[in-house]
Amino acid sequence: MNVLLNTPVSRQHGVVLVISLLMLLVLTMIGLAATRGTTIEQRMTANQNDQEVAFEAAEAALRAGESELSGAATLNFADNTAGTYTLSTMTTDWKHIDWNPNGTAVTGYTAGIQPTPIVSPSFFIVYDSSGGGQTSGTSLAPDQPLSSNSLYYIYARGVGLTGNTAVVLKSAYLIANGI
Repeated sequence: MNVLLNTPVSRQHGVVLVISLLMLLVLTMIGLAATRGTTIEQRMTANQNDQEVAFEAAEAALRAGESELSGAATLNFADNTAGTYTLSTMTTDWKHIDWNPNGTAVTGYTAGIQPTPIVSPSFFIVYDSSGGGQTSGTSLAPDQPLSSNSLYYIYARGVGLTGNTAVVLKSAYLIANGI
C-alpha cells in the first residue's frame, strides 16, 4: 500500500531572492559612495598641487625681482614701463596690470620651473620715492650725513598647471644708502 506523506506546502515564495537583491543594492550604494569619495580626494589633491605650483612660480619670480634690485644694473623707474614703476606716478595697480609675461607691463621670469606652469611667472617693481626713512641706529649728529633708504615693492604672479589657479605675492625691499 502506498502511503502518501502529508508534506506542508512551502510558503517562502521567493523571499530569499528579495533579500538578496536588497543586500546587493546596499553593497552597490557603499561601492558608489567609496568611488565618489576617491574622486573628490583626487580632485582636492590636484587642486592643492596646482596651488603649490602657482605659489612656487610666484616665489621664483619674486626672488628674480629682488635679484634685479641687488644686481649691478641700474633700473629705469622714470618711464613706468617694462616692469619698473614709480609709486607716485604709477597709473595702475597689481589688480589691473596686464600680467602677460610677453607684454610690456611686467617682466617675465625666464628661468626654468619644474613642473612647468601653463603661463610663465612675471613680476614688476615699484619704487617708493618717499623711502623708508632713516636707517635705525644711524646718527642724527649735525656733523654726520643722514643716511637715506630706497624702498621698493615687488609684485609677482604665478599660475598653476591648469591655468585655473593664480597666486600674487608682494615683497617690500629696502636698500639702505649712505651707511
